[in-house]
Amino acid sequence: MDYSQQPTTPGAALPSSRRRQLLITTLLLVIIVAIGAYFRTVNLSDWDGQTGQHPDERFMHYTVFGMEVPNDLRTYLTSACATPVPMPRNPQDKPEDWSPSLDSGCSTLNPRNFTWSRSYVYGTLPTTLTRLVAEATDRTGVSEILLVGRSLSVASDLITLLATFFLAYTLYGRRAALLAAALYAGAVMPIQQSHFFTVDNFAVAFGTLALLFAVRLGQRGRWSDAILTGLSIGAAVASKVNMAVLVALVGVALLQLLWSRYQRVDDDPIAAYDPPPLFNQLVRLSLLLFVTGVVTFLAFRLFQPDAFTGPNLWNIGLEPRFRTRLEEARLTANGTIDLPSSHQWAARTPWLFPWQNMVLWGLGAPLGLVGWIAWAAAGWQMLTRRRFVHAVPWIWIALYFGWQGQQFVTTMRYFLPLYAPLCAFAAWGLVRLYEWAMRRRRARVYPTRPSILSRWTSRARGLKRPAFALGLIACVLGATWAWAFAYTRIYTRPYTRVTAAEWIERAEPNGTTTTWEWWDDLLPFSPGDKYQQKTTYPYAEDELEKYVGKADNVNPGDDAAIGLVEQLSRSNYVVLTSPRVYGSTVRVPQRFPATARYYQALFDGSLGFQLVADVKSFPTLLGIPIPDLGAEEAFWVYDHPRVLIFRRTDEFSPDRARSLLTQGMNWDEVYRGLRPQQVNDAPTALQLTPSAWNKLQSLDMRYLFATQSGLLGLLIWLLAIEVLGAAMIGLLWRLRLPLPDRGLSLARPLGLLLFASVPALIGALQIVSMSRWLLLAWFATIVIGGGWQLWQGRRELNRLISAQRSGLIVGQALYGLTLIAGVLLYRLGLSAAPSETVARWTALVRTPTLPPYDPFFAGGHDPLPYTARLPFALLDKLLGLYPETTLRYVIPTALALALLGVWSALYNSFTPRSGFKTQPRSGQIQSGLLAVFGALIVLLPGVVLANMTQLSLWQALADWNAESVGLAALVATTIALGVGLLRPASREPL
Repeated sequence: MDYSQQPTTPGAALPSSRRRQLLITTLLLVIIVAIGAYFRTVNLSDWDGQTGQHPDERFMHYTVFGMEVPNDLRTYLTSACATPVPMPRNPQDKPEDWSPSLDSGCSTLNPRNFTWSRSYVYGTLPTTLTRLVAEATDRTGVSEILLVGRSLSVASDLITLLATFFLAYTLYGRRAALLAAALYAGAVMPIQQSHFFTVDNFAVAFGTLALLFAVRLGQRGRWSDAILTGLSIGAAVASKVNMAVLVALVGVALLQLLWSRYQRVDDDPIAAYDPPPLFNQLVRLSLLLFVTGVVTFLAFRLFQPDAFTGPNLWNIGLEPRFRTRLEEARLTANGTIDLPSSHQWAARTPWLFPWQNMVLWGLGAPLGLVGWIAWAAAGWQMLTRRRFVHAVPWIWIALYFGWQGQQFVTTMRYFLPLYAPLCAFAAWGLVRLYEWAMRRRRARVYPTRPSILSRWTSRARGLKRPAFALGLIACVLGATWAWAFAYTRIYTRPYTRVTAAEWIERAEPNGTTTTWEWWDDLLPFSPGDKYQQKTTYPYAEDELEKYVGKADNVNPGDDAAIGLVEQLSRSNYVVLTSPRVYGSTVRVPQRFPATARYYQALFDGSLGFQLVADVKSFPTLLGIPIPDLGAEEAFWVYDHPRVLIFRRTDEFSPDRARSLLTQGMNWDEVYRGLRPQQVNDAPTALQLTPSAWNKLQSLDMRYLFATQSGLLGLLIWLLAIEVLGAAMIGLLWRLRLPLPDRGLSLARPLGLLLFASVPALIGALQIVSMSRWLLLAWFATIVIGGGWQLWQGRRELNRLISAQRSGLIVGQALYGLTLIAGVLLYRLGLSAAPSETVARWTALVRTPTLPPYDPFFAGGHDPLPYTARLPFALLDKLLGLYPETTLRYVIPTALALALLGVWSALYNSFTPRSGFKTQPRSGQIQSGLLAVFGALIVLLPGVVLANMTQLSLWQALADWNAESVGLAALVATTIALGVGLLRPASREPL
């Protein structure tokens, strides 16, 4: 592969081939940067007609306009002003609205010192840089500052493009670097953000530089790389505080550095006699970590002084307003604070929704899919081949996407820090595929005396794979640039809201009255009062007065008080300046049922308004529009919103409108104040769907036995588990898992999971009922399939059991003794299930759909976790045993399976695989530590997994909590498989 070149002797001239290669690389990079700059500057200054339609950009714009560069460093570091502000900028204002002047003695670059921007929550490095450049170039006018901000946003993204090149060059060489830069040049989401003056491109630029220097730190361990990493992280955090997660990369880089040092010792027999002392290495790594941390903090202290009290550099107490704004931002991001902008995030699937938007729209499907596939392939290389060259960018993507993807707010721009490393991975994957094809071509064996036909046939076959690889590279790059070209066409056309305003002005030259939905932006009409825009309040709580007005209304001019119907009767046009409102309120139907009626009646014409103009501007390629309204709201609402204009017709009647919107509405069932986050937690408001309710009414409640003794139930229960386990042994044997015991010790828990998987999916989709006949059919399928495989491999299986007899016997003895002890504890009366637990267990056993019905609330579903109990409940349903009988066996069974999983992890870690050389002692220690760590996760009390049930066996046993013990069994099984499959082991056969 074409990895980074070997260093030349200092002072020596480069060979002519190297000079030519460097010249070509530089020329291609300049062309790529020029193409990227073109996409990012298409109509940069006037794409919105200078109407300020982007709310975040508008806020940033006027924030910077009100700032000034302080006279000295001490004033710059003085975050807060005295109250009232000494020597205010405008003494005629009220004292509480005073803004500092240059002589006030406090920072005039702190947005929170000004009335307009007191709620500023972003990093201040972008605003500081913009104001510095504006004053240095004497471009401090209102429109001039906006252009300066957008230009700096473009410059920041071009820095990211260059950083992407050097990142890929450092990791994978010249070819991948050029391709990565070319792919990033055509990435649409960075192109869109470059047209906005926001903090995102600034933060991404510094974040990508931090990623680059962290990679170099992990490869070389130089002090300069540590300093540059700290500077970049500090600047990134000073641009956007959520970039603080970058500090984790320092630890990853240093661990990679330590690993590479000892890996070189393992690969070099001579160096193995004189390995570097571990203590010296740890001291050096500690010093590098300390230097990076100190530089990071100092950079943040200087780049964002408003986060600290000041006025001296060593005054590092956090400024109260900064803390308050961060807390508000956190509560907004997790959905605690109810804002109209949060409604769009209701009922969104974590991870999947942001991933889908990133792949389909932000990167384009070809680049997005290739980037994530290459990322997965790099992870597989790290696990199987220990190729930790990918470690820093790979872990960055996993960490950041894993964190942001599960947040309540997952807007596309939050994932911009991942675009550069994903482009690097995509380039690596494509180049690696091409190099693999070329190696296969060179390795072909040709006939000794080939004929002309065989020679041409061999050449054609040899060219097939490289041609495919080159074609794939061309397709991905071409599709990425085509998507970028199509998207930038929206900037070559008039802004849609400007076009809509001009349409109304042409249709009504003498003026008219239109509606405007609060929270969305108004139409930018020409100056004057001919065109009045009456405010409607669709985000107000749904109640009768919202539509018919207040009975005691004394102010006819109050738009909110007169009601929506009266507003419609006074307006000639209803204008929806974007799909923002009607696209988000429908996601919270429990809170806005009448609002949904209003939009339905408006769109189908029954309200008495006719659609007369549909102003839209989609990305266009070769004259073919590409509708993108399926993307996340922020992707289209700022630079190309769709505007709908409805004209009132003679069919409109206030009485008819009131009837349409309010008749039959049960206002007592409106969930006023329901936050979108609560919709995510309970999409149906904890109510069964009509489909689930109908299936519940036809539920067969009969049991298979009229009378059941405890012993009979236990025998049937254990027999079913053993049958599933035996069938699973056959299936596991066919899989040929690279484990010493081939996974046989995990046959029981894996059999239960397989048995529950398909019925659980059917129950969750509510296609058909999870009936006993369905469970019986699936159980028989598993048993027949597994039994056939077991019979086919019986001889090899007998040999394996003979070879691993001791380990298998110990595991089965542990399972059996634990199960017997648990059952005896119950028989002695030391544990008993509470009545509430029995009721919920019975509901889970009987339920025909998922989630199960609530036994204490008619028509509702159980809000408590049930996943870990589900396999046991489905088995109980199949066997037709009394739920209160089987509940006595669930916890002993789950506990025995959990301990069996722990034993499997330990056994498979220390036992060499059959057919391979004995694992090195260092590998045994490493895998053993992993297994012990996994065992502690299962066994120690107090561990909580992802806000789920507390995973504590001891507390679960004391409380008779089947969910916790079942969860422990699932986790133990997963750990046993993971530790056994991914443990370090010799790949060389005996």
